[in-house]
Amino acid sequence: MPFDGVVLHHILKELTPLIGSQIQRIRQSSHDEFLFSCYQQGQAATLLLSPHPEEGRIHITNKDIDDSGSSHFLTIARHHIEQGFIKAIIQHGNDRVITITIQKTNQIGQIETLELIAELMNRHSNLFIVKDNIIIDSWKRVPPFSEATRTVLPNTPYTYPVDNKPNPFVSFTANSFETAMAYQGISPLLANAVERRGVKLSTPIKPSLEPETNQYHVYDCFDNPVTFESISALLDTLYFDIKQEKRHAQQINDLTASIEAKIAKAHMKLSHLDDDLDQGKQRETWKHFGDLLYANLPLLRKGAASVTVTDFDGQTQVTIPLQETKSPQENAAQYFKKYQKAKKAMEHIAKQKADTLLDIEWLQQTLYDITQASPSDLAAIRLAMQPTKKTKQKQPISKPKQFMLDDVVFYVGQNAKQNEVVTFELAHSSDLWLHVKGSPGAHVIAKTTNITEAVLRYAANLAACHSAAKHSSSVEVQYTQRKHIKKIPGYPGSLVQVVQYKSIFIDPDCRAIPGSTQSRTKIE
Repeated sequence: MPFDGVVLHHILKELTPLIGSQIQRIRQSSHDEFLFSCYQQGQAATLLLSPHPEEGRIHITNKDIDDSGSSHFLTIARHHIEQGFIKAIIQHGNDRVITITIQKTNQIGQIETLELIAELMNRHSNLFIVKDNIIIDSWKRVPPFSEATRTVLPNTPYTYPVDNKPNPFVSFTANSFETAMAYQGISPLLANAVERRGVKLSTPIKPSLEPETNQYHVYDCFDNPVTFESISALLDTLYFDIKQEKRHAQQINDLTASIEAKIAKAHMKLSHLDDDLDQGKQRETWKHFGDLLYANLPLLRKGAASVTVTDFDGQTQVTIPLQETKSPQENAAQYFKKYQKAKKAMEHIAKQKADTLLDIEWLQQTLYDITQASPSDLAAIRLAMQPTKKTKQKQPISKPKQFMLDDVVFYVGQNAKQNEVVTFELAHSSDLWLHVKGSPGAHVIAKTTNITEAVLRYAANLAACHSAAKHSSSVEVQYTQRKHIKKIPGYPGSLVQVVQYKSIFIDPDCRAIPGSTQSRTKIE
């Protein structure tokens, strides 16, 4: 791990200005990164502390990081540490352990001293809130009798990890990989540089990143590195610029797999509902049997297993099964009861089918949105997949795309939430509304009542090029006035009912955006 004790040793120098500052707010990102907003004498800074098993680190960050994460540890940290003042930041030897001493006035006016301890040791990484050497809480808990060497539970004593290797900043005489690894806080990367490049810990640091491997260090360890002014700037670039793409791709893959599984499950449900509807067609036969039995009551006798009667056409013979223990009237009533029960069931199944089709449409729209999503958009999609009152309030909303042609403004939704905003917040009732029929994509609004052929073609091309059908030909685009678009109760605002519309068929010309289209069109 490049983040070794030597890197941490030098990061402490960058954290020194935080001493004396107040921790005004503590947040947590969706990647288990804790953000401490610190303030002192008009200067604000954000300290990032991550116990991630692969990306554990501590540094000052200037990035705008999402704070949608939550945990029990965050709640405890806010209760005990928020509004406290940082009094000291020290490293335990040259190990990957850092202790931040915090003083805070409690509810009865007494000053309490607490410690926020970070152990940044790969899969053993952990965070602790400690008072008088007793653990108040920890990010990860380790019960007794586990394979770990230490028990980590609230109200148990805190002990530092044991590392008896010598501190290289006290005395360092290593000149080979093996001798360098005998010191505390030396990573294999640095040990290799000691042997092959003659690196000395007394030389000035040069925070460097190797682009091909994304490895980094504070000393000269690489042949063609990118250098930075500070370690914090290096780590910001690595984890929020370079690794953002990798994270984003992984999140897209995970979310896509989850939604595709939901779509497959919905299609299976739809198949079962269709089977139930086919079986339910038998209900008309039961009603027919009941009508025939009532019409022929004088001819029927109790105890018969079946009866053959002439149908209402006066020619066809119909054999009706009977229950021998029931009278003719009871048999007829039984058939009508089965008919009524099946009729109600069919109404319920039909509604379920309609709801399932809407669910599939919503999921397919979401699947399309993912392919167009930025990291912030992806966060909104994840929240939308778990719609609670809390998450609905926290959903970030990026701005819809905006285009201009002949003084007409066009708005294009880039995801489901933007489609809702475009249609029901930005559009006037008389504005032109467009959407590709039968395909997930953007809601498009043209802010005009003067719908010329040029405006219509341009808007239709926008809709086609911002849809899953953008690579198709002769794409059908629905268009109508906004007043003919209705929300579907119980569903997101991006799922709408189009009361009346016309169609325009267009060959998408996405290279013509922005600008007037040259697409071939046919209007119905």
